[in-house]
Amino acid sequence: MKNIDEGYNNIAEIYDKLNNNPEKFYSVIRSNIERFKSDVRRVLEIACGTGNIIGRMKNVYECYGLDVSTEMIKIAKQKFNSIQFSVQDMRDFSYKKKFDVIFCVFDSINHLLKMTDWMKFFDSVRKNLVNKGLFIFDANTPYKFETFKDSKVEEIESEDKCFKIKKEPGKNNEAYWHIRIFSKSGKKGHELRNEIIREKSFDVDVISRKLKNYFELLEVKDFDRNVLDKNSKRVLFVCRKI
Repeated sequence: MKNIDEGYNNIAEIYDKLNNNPEKFYSVIRSNIERFKSDVRRVLEIACGTGNIIGRMKNVYECYGLDVSTEMIKIAKQKFNSIQFSVQDMRDFSYKKKFDVIFCVFDSINHLLKMTDWMKFFDSVRKNLVNKGLFIFDANTPYKFETFKDSKVEEIESEDKCFKIKKEPGKNNEAYWHIRIFSKSGKKGHELRNEIIREKSFDVDVISRKLKNYFELLEVKDFDRNVLDKNSKRVLFVCRKI
């Protein structure tokens, strides 16, 4: 995941501005934990970024977070020093302790571009869960990527840089985030870097079938509207280790 590591290292300083609704994601995860598992002590967030979701759980559970980006983890540690963060690849991670709940949000799984990598991720999650532990994650749908054809350039500024981000659909259920980074000082307007972050989606039925090799599938629903249909953009999967 070298390209993902580099891409997110370069946007770590504005990441919190990109994900502007962490409370909603936190509420969805907490409500599903409370609904499906009563005896929860230890929780792990995969692809935790700067820690905005797991950080909201620090007074409730024993919390851990991992991400492939060293810069994201550096910021997360500064924000939440009571949480144990580490830099690991989501496809192959390990801990000495096992977790009651592992979750992964903000469509982070879509950064895995091959189904074989999704299955490596599922297997790694299963190995690190307690018996009957919960696995909760969301994923962007192919339909959501189709809607990117109408997206406009979004501009986000840090203290010394301007970030211009454009989402575009690709072929074979892929999508691209084109990120151009410009200097705001010195030679103003000078382009410092050009990043492309890719995502890959799969049909919900395909994902569900693969999951059943590792977990009991408790629920699959539209993240925002509960009812899953052809216009769903983000899907929530709730699973239990068997």
